[in-house]
Amino acid sequence: YYQPLPLQNKHYNQQQQGWALFSTRTRRRRRQGGGSSIPSNPNPVEDSDDQSTSSSANQSAAVPLSSEQFLSASMSLLDRVESAVTKLKDCNDGLEITRHPPSSSSDSSPNHATPNPDNTESIEPTNQPHGGQLSFHVQSSGDLFWGGGTYLLTIQPDNDADSGGTVTLRSPLSGSFTYVYNPSSGEWVGEDDGHSLLGMLTRDWIRQCRGVPDF
Repeated sequence: YYQPLPLQNKHYNQQQQGWALFSTRTRRRRRQGGGSSIPSNPNPVEDSDDQSTSSSANQSAAVPLSSEQFLSASMSLLDRVESAVTKLKDCNDGLEITRHPPSSSSDSSPNHATPNPDNTESIEPTNQPHGGQLSFHVQSSGDLFWGGGTYLLTIQPDNDADSGGTVTLRSPLSGSFTYVYNPSSGEWVGEDDGHSLLGMLTRDWIRQCRGVPDF
């Protein structure tokens, strides 16, 4: 005795066959690489820009400077700092600013320094040759943490170095740091970590003195 399948069962079988065919085609496309995949680099354009910027900055920083270029940049730095600090003399009592010309080894005199009224550090240690110095002495305000002291910028030429030389900053708050000139940015940056000389000087100044220097 034969009994035909109900109509709904036939429709069910046709639907199952359709899903099987769709699944087979999908697997075939995935094997052929047609499926979507997550890119390994979601922002290739940004990474490329960052790499090119970093590469160009490193190349620019590595550009050798002649002794004339170094002296021009370092003297411009001292002029810039001296001008900005001089504008703030009226609002900072006892501020002493001194510009020292270049000193050779024959001009240096050991055991001699300009006296400091606060007995913190000598304003100009003249026992070493240099390419020029700028010092400014800040009078103590009686603050327990931010007392007075002397800031000293010193040009140290080096004809054998690709940078042409260095500039050192001695701060009564942060200590001593050495800087090189970055031609790409026109900034003096820390030899060790790349921080800004003028940024460091501004930070220490506003802790001790009145006004913000327009370096």
